[in-house]
Amino acid sequence: MIYQGKKRYPLTEVVLHTSATTSDWWKGKDVNEMQDEIRRWHVEDRGWRDIGYARVFSPDGRMALGRSIYSIGAHVKGRNRGTIGICMIPIKTITKMGIVTDYYTDDQIYAVKHYIKELSELTEIKKGSGHNDYANKLCPDFKVRSEDWL
Repeated sequence: MIYQGKKRYPLTEVVLHTSATTSDWWKGKDVNEMQDEIRRWHVEDRGWRDIGYARVFSPDGRMALGRSIYSIGAHVKGRNRGTIGICMIPIKTITKMGIVTDYYTDDQIYAVKHYIKELSELTEIKKGSGHNDYANKLCPDFKVRSEDWL
């Protein structure tokens, strides 16, 4: 089991997110450059101590490490303990709710599911959700169903 923070909250939920970026923001960048820019937004622009997400996935399916999975994230107000935030970079500008393939590539979807499967071997992931399950936001631009991701 993976535990987070000094109080050792068990990690049991994955929360999917999207970056608030335009359709071409990711082009010409590798996943680490994207993660670095998101970290800068969170640290310099918002005053957080680190990037809010634990992982960032680019459209080509590559993953960058963000905040430690052993630390409490900063990705859903009031729902950070015992959760891990995964940010996916969309290939289209978000304007409305859709389905996952409207905004993300097959490589990206596969990579996120594969990562969640690997994570599930280390800790008991009981639920997959979207940021929009806990806040009045489009993020991640589709309805997340646990059975589709776990």
